[in-house]
Amino acid sequence: MLLSFVILSIAMHFKSTGFLMMCHERKQVLLDRMANVDVLTELPNRRALMHSLEHVWQQCQRCHTPLSVLMVDVDHFKRVNDACGHPEGDKVLAQISRVLQSHVRPSDIVGRYGGEEFVIACPHTASAEAQVLAERLCAQVRSAVSAHHDTSAWPITISVGLHVCLPGDGQTLEDIVLLADQALYHAKADGRNRVHLLTPSPGTRFGT
Repeated sequence: MLLSFVILSIAMHFKSTGFLMMCHERKQVLLDRMANVDVLTELPNRRALMHSLEHVWQQCQRCHTPLSVLMVDVDHFKRVNDACGHPEGDKVLAQISRVLQSHVRPSDIVGRYGGEEFVIACPHTASAEAQVLAERLCAQVRSAVSAHHDTSAWPITISVGLHVCLPGDGQTLEDIVLLADQALYHAKADGRNRVHLLTPSPGTRFGT
């Protein structure tokens, strides 16, 4: 009888320990997800995005291939929030994230940079192919995404800044993001709902 009780106690101890370990592992997975995934769009958040961007840039440098970076901004998003409400604005961001994800390659990276801005990194991709992708994304958002308030529908458009990084240019991660953001600025200044490819002056070198 005593032996049976001891065996049962040991079994319960290991069962309890296993359960606690499982709970700890699940908690760690949840914490990792919270640290790296944007809750609203389920895309990599800025922290995870920048980490992945650095990785693919290093990969492109080793392979001597270009990296195309698209900075995407939702046009007049503040007006959407003001007119339709923030919950509807959140729906717009979620819709756009799905459009972006569904029209890139498995090797491309899509992340939420912050607010209504997204970044897409396309490794081993030259400017012509990246521009085709950017134009396609603009067209898909125009046709598939809208905001609603009462019986009114607000068409949604995006602006895209495109910067192509070439190995040997000496660009840092900060340079890459800054130049993509400058390209986005030009797209918005030119009237929004368009793509702007930033072309640095010939011979421009960074990090010198």
